[in-house]
Parts: sequence; structure tokens; C-alpha cells
Amino acid sequence: MNPELLILFTIFAATGIALLFVGSLITLLVSLGNRHHIFGALLFLFLMVPLFLARQYHWLGAATVFVIPLVLVYFYQYPEQTRYARKIFVPGLIVSVLTALVAGLTYWFFGFSL
Repeated sequence: MNPELLILFTIFAATGIALLFVGSLITLLVSLGNRHHIFGALLFLFLMVPLFLARQYHWLGAATVFVIPLVLVYFYQYPEQTRYARKIFVPGLIVSVLTALVAGLTYWFFGFSL
């Protein structure tokens, strides 16, 4: 695969993942600030605990997969309170998904020969 294309995919993926992480953190703070302790505890459990324990337990990083549906459910349930977090999280989700699709299709059709 072309090195410039690989660098471009990496930049887009890193930007999308950073926006997802920041949007999830803001959602965590909003949920705790509005006294929705169950959502706050679940977000803390699935978002922050794997970051702290990643060195000892490598498999624990898979728990962060549950953050995206949990945040989307919280956005749907409390749309007025999560307006700012949605402005960060949703573009990050869109950029991440589109980057994964385009990179996957590029690899599927061209492999390393591009």
C-alpha cells in the first residue's frame, strides 16, 4: 500500500478515535453531573478502568467496545443534556467508521500493490 495513503488513513483514524474518546469523557462527566449514576458508573467501568489496567490484563481493552452503544443510548435518552457531547462524539464516530470502510475496501481491492 502506498505509504502516503497509509499515513492519511492513520491520521483520519487517530482523529476519529480521539473525538470518540473526548466525547465519551464529556458524556461521563455530564451523566455524573446530572446524577445519572448508573450511566456514569457504567461509562467509568467500560472507559476508564481498561485504561488503568491495560498493562496487567490485555483482554480488558475489549470492554471499551461497550462504550459506543452505551453513549448512544444515553444520547437518545437525554438529548437536551448531551447536546455538546454529541457535537464531538458523532463526528468522531462518522470519521472512524468511514476511515475503516475506505481503508478496508482499499486493502481489499488493491492489497499492498497500490
